[in-house]
Amino acid sequence: MFVTSDTQKKSFLEHTKAAREERAYEKRREEAAVRIQAQWKGYIARKQYRNRIITDFDNLITNDKSEKDFELLLANTVYPVVRRFLTYFQCKKEALDTLSSREKFESLCRYLNKSMESDSPKLSYAALCLHKDRENHADSISLALYLHTLVVFTSPKSWGILRNKQFEKMQPALQKYAAIFREN
Repeated sequence: MFVTSDTQKKSFLEHTKAAREERAYEKRREEAAVRIQAQWKGYIARKQYRNRIITDFDNLITNDKSEKDFELLLANTVYPVVRRFLTYFQCKKEALDTLSSREKFESLCRYLNKSMESDSPKLSYAALCLHKDRENHADSISLALYLHTLVVFTSPKSWGILRNKQFEKMQPALQKYAAIFREN
């Protein structure tokens, strides 16, 4: 009498243990499926966003090699597209290694150069810094820092080392070098 209840008890415990393991296995499988789906959906979303950035860029900036044929668009329209493109472009590790990326970047440089030559404040990319629509104090401080750095690097007269008697003779050569840097 005790033997049959003992075997029934063992069989019942083994059955509940197997059922518990099966539920744990199903739970792990379900969690893995959810993780795979999340990774896949994230990949697809990133790819669609990247394709939208490239499409917007291609629609706005032509990929022609000639600088004379394209027309300039409003700088306020071009800026957000260029900002998104450059953010994507910086995120890619080998951004200039692929031919299409290099061509797109060269097209952007051609467009920006042509825009900087424009007399119209609405078309010139340089006129964007004159807009105060979305002025942010932290951005203003950063912009002032960047401009100051540019001035310091292009003006050897502000270099403290050239005030030293030992290096005064190098000042004309360094001014010539800075002039070349400013021209390019």
